[in-house]
Amino acid sequence: SAYSKLCGQVPWISPDARILRESSVWRNFEMQPPLLDGFILGDSAYPLLNWLLTPFLNSQTVAERRYNRAFTSARSTIERCFGVVKRRFHCLRTALRYSPVRACRIITACLVLQNLAVEFRTPEPPDSEDEEEDPGDNNCNLPPTPAGRARRQQLVFTYFGGRRQ
Repeated sequence: SAYSKLCGQVPWISPDARILRESSVWRNFEMQPPLLDGFILGDSAYPLLNWLLTPFLNSQTVAERRYNRAFTSARSTIERCFGVVKRRFHCLRTALRYSPVRACRIITACLVLQNLAVEFRTPEPPDSEDEEEDPGDNNCNLPPTPAGRARRQQLVFTYFGGRRQ
């Protein structure tokens, strides 16, 4: 898969949710939600918003469990994309021992090259058995919004509940 948005300007170690909050993606979704179709998937480190969906921490119904399974499957696809980049560019498997600015430039270059590899249909590197899954940061400092809860419940009812139960 190709990468469509890159935030390579944060030259410090930050939780993913903080990086998103400081990005143009966040500002665009917050300022013009009616004009933007779709949503972003985040793990439990992210706040639940009408455009940023998270899993149920304690699913109570069959529909909520179905939602969580679909959510996990979609997030796994995203994590596999990150795995492809790490297999293609070995320097991304460990900490980059460069200045933060240079490290951001290296990561940006790797993702641009990955997009070119996708465009030119370059075969993916073989799977590696020593890949570790990113556990994520499970500490969200922002509470879920009512609009986020309503959007998630609407998706659960429309696609995972109602007549399909």
